Formats: sequence, structure tokens, C-alpha cells
Amino acid sequence: SDPEFAISPESADFGDVYMGETSAPVSFTITNTGVGSFTLGEDDIFIAGADADAFELIISDAVEFPVTIGTGDQLVFQVTLSPTEERQYNATLTIDDNIPAKAINEIPLTGMGYDPTVTPEVFYDFVGDFPPLDWFRYSGLLEEDTELVPVTGTWLHGRFGYIGDVNNSARIELWGVNVRHWLVTPPIDLTAEDTEYMLEFDLALTAQATTNPIDLGPSQRIVVVISTDGGETWSSSNILAEWNEDTPISNTGDHIVLDLQDYAGQVVKIGFYAE
Repeated sequence: SDPEFAISPESADFGDVYMGETSAPVSFTITNTGVGSFTLGEDDIFIAGADADAFELIISDAVEFPVTIGTGDQLVFQVTLSPTEERQYNATLTIDDNIPAKAINEIPLTGMGYDPTVTPEVFYDFVGDFPPLDWFRYSGLLEEDTELVPVTGTWLHGRFGYIGDVNNSARIELWGVNVRHWLVTPPIDLTAEDTEYMLEFDLALTAQATTNPIDLGPSQRIVVVISTDGGETWSSSNILAEWNEDTPISNTGDHIVLDLQDYAGQVVKIGFYAE
């Protein structure tokens, strides 16, 4: 009886992956399901095909090649996709198993480069799914060089000003000492010529779970921040507007209009930050 090569999964679809970003890794496991052993060299595992350069093979530095796979042994590694265009990507994970029959094992890889950029006029009413498509939530203190960590929760779906019975707003509760939370838009294309760009939204502040008015405390603030590099960096130097203990917010809502003309010709993201 000879060693037998097996790999799981036998294909990988990375789904939609944002252009300019890297997918979550897909793990592959090679197993010897037969008797005896086979040996894999570093050059025996590679990615080929038209879009091979968009995929990355990730093997732990702890793996020393050549590696011998005995009966029941496993080798685990990962693959990621980093698309640069809005289109489908295809490649093949290829493994030469070096078993006497010497098979070339080919595992199809596919994924779609996805561009979430929106073009004004674009309107979000916050009714329905939350967060809206391609909006994301993060945590991190706003400073000159902000570090963000993806989170769930924090910014929640709620009724604007606690009025009515339909969830139609993004809501944040400013109690506790560790509220440093972000709600970030998808990329917004401000490159059309002869266009006046503005950001408009409604903002209300109420006491918790009521329609009663309240003021922000000394350490509380609401901030609108802009990023001009696709959300790679967020900085206190790029604040568009700020509300704090000296700037009252109506409990029934203020309509805010911010001029974005200084950013015409760029693709931006807007972050709504609360602490």
C-alpha cells in the first residue's frame, strides 16, 4: 500500500473582496491518508494561472522544507486574494505530491474584485439592514495617528431622537469610559467636474432611552472625520466638524451641512466618531 495525497478544501471561492484590500485567508490542509510517507519540497506547492500574482501562498516559517508527510500527518497553509480591479480572478493552487504515481494536484481558486465606491448624489435613510452596505464599525481613540480595530455593536440601529417606532438612524450610547467608536462610510467619489459636494445629515442628542434633552459632558464629543487615502489613515488633523460640552445638540435634531469642496477631485471616506 502506498501513501495517498488528500487536500481539503478541494477548491476555494474567496467571494467579493474589496479592491486594494486583502481577503481573509483560506486554510488548506494536506493529509496523508495512506501508508508510508511522501515528501514535499518548497517548489512543489505554488500558485499558477492568469491571476496567480493576485493570490498569495502563506506557509508558516516553522515549516522546514523538504517536509515529510507520514501516515495521518498534515501540512496546513493558507492562501489570500488581493484584487486590484473590479472583475473575477482565477488561478490554480498546484501541488506536486511526489508519490510514485507522481500526480499534479490542481485546486481551483476564484474570487471577485469588488469596488464599494459610491458616487454622489447618494442617500442613506438607515431603514432596513444595519449597518448599510459597505459601512463598517471600528474602535480606536481619535488622535494624530489613529489605530482602528473592527468591531460589532457599538453603533447600533435605532429610532432618530427616540421618536416613532421605525429604526431609521445610527445610534451610539455615550456612557462609560471606553467609548471610542467609529461608523465609517464606503469610499465616496468626489471626482466629477463642476460639482458642488456637501455632506448633509441630521444629528440629535437625548438622555438615554428617552426624548429628553441633555448636553454632552466634559469628556464627551461627536466628531466627523474625513480620510483621503481610502481609510488607511484617520487623523485628528482631518476633522470636519466637532460637537462637545460647548456645542449643544437639539434633542429633536439639527440638520447639518458640511462643505466638501476642499476635497473635490478625490475619493474619500467619512467617519462618524463618538467618545
